[in-house]
Amino acid sequence: MIDRRALLASGLASLPSLAGASTARPERRHWNSLILAHWHWFPLSFDNKSTTLDYYTTEYLSPNGEGGRHRSYDGYLRDRPQPTIRRNDDRFWVEHDMHQDMMLAKDAGVDGFQFNIPSFSSGKSVFFSAALEVAGTIAGGFGVSPCVDCSIHDVDFGEPLVEVVARALSSKSALRDCDGTAILSVFAPELWGGAAWSSFTKQLRARSPRFLTYAIVVQPAHVTYDLFRAIDLLGCTVGDKLEDLEYSEALRRLAATHGKTYVQSIYPQDYRPYAGIFMESHNTLVMRSMWERVVENKDQFVNLMTWNDYSENTHIRPSQQTASLFGLICKYYSNILKGVPEAGMPFFVALCSRAGSLTPGRLVLRGEGEIENSVEVVYYLPRGASVAIETGGRSLLGVQEQAGLGSLRLPLAAGRTEVVVAMAGERRRFVSQRVIGPPVSSALYGAEVFLL
Repeated sequence: MIDRRALLASGLASLPSLAGASTARPERRHWNSLILAHWHWFPLSFDNKSTTLDYYTTEYLSPNGEGGRHRSYDGYLRDRPQPTIRRNDDRFWVEHDMHQDMMLAKDAGVDGFQFNIPSFSSGKSVFFSAALEVAGTIAGGFGVSPCVDCSIHDVDFGEPLVEVVARALSSKSALRDCDGTAILSVFAPELWGGAAWSSFTKQLRARSPRFLTYAIVVQPAHVTYDLFRAIDLLGCTVGDKLEDLEYSEALRRLAATHGKTYVQSIYPQDYRPYAGIFMESHNTLVMRSMWERVVENKDQFVNLMTWNDYSENTHIRPSQQTASLFGLICKYYSNILKGVPEAGMPFFVALCSRAGSLTPGRLVLRGEGEIENSVEVVYYLPRGASVAIETGGRSLLGVQEQAGLGSLRLPLAAGRTEVVVAMAGERRRFVSQRVIGPPVSSALYGAEVFLL
């Protein structure tokens, strides 16, 4: 984990090797923002089987799955993709799933996937190949930014990795900025070091068109001048806690000082059952706060961390437990960022909470603050309205809200939640199907969405 306090206390002075870097501010081409989403490695389906029989249900959600290897933490996952219609005779189900996945992302305001290149021995390259094949067919455009994960690929990368990345960057499906420049992503490049990464990009430039390098660093203190000089866009794995607003600004200043463009990472939540840790996202507050900062800065690039990592519950893709809430929030802010605030934004009301009050037990809360036990109502109103909430006998009545995205919270209490929206002389009542129950040991925030 990143020592964020040390970074701030030193003003990021732990990077002395950057002393000779340029102090020119990055030149903004123009305000055409690009939204990336990190496609990790959880597809809509692993095996084209029905929801009750597929790998998610039998191996990842069950504590006894994969030979019992996840039994000690009650199963590998707490969530999964929403069910889809499966056809046993569909020979191209991987491509069809990828097309559906990209359309879901596009509807959430995403312009392209930052797609992890799997290890060549994993057997998962079929999804990367499908992404490159399908992205170029998406109406209105969608792209793929190949991502070299330096925690997966060895520093002695070899010719096969160079060739795979070069082909992806030259593909018609490559994600490009507003000037048509392809974007190469790299995760944790500090694990390779500046010399190895520079050697890799030098070989790429000998066979690929021009490209920008977007680096997502995990340990900023390990970034050397040679590595910093070899990248164009700087991102970091901060953004999953409220205190990260301050840390992100320190990184943003660092990037600007040395002529780089900062890319904010946005998380919906972060809970890792396999590691027994979670970060408190305060329902959707952390996610919305990070988006507000992005809009305030009119950022040119944004990275959603992640589109589909169910193992850390950072997924934005619609799921069984979170419904479409996180995608709707991203759609709202990405529309504002791109200057189309009303583009296809539906009137919705959503309820976001844990299934009961969290009792940590063996879970460890990382970061500052305390556990949040509340029910949050998140809504998009096409015009001003009065919003009332009742949950567990507690009420918040007649709050006047303006048009746009808003939220209200009440302490978590057992029972159902009821929301009444009075708008333009009409009253709409929403009653949750999810019932808040006894205390739970899962830190996952779930959601229920009513679309109107």
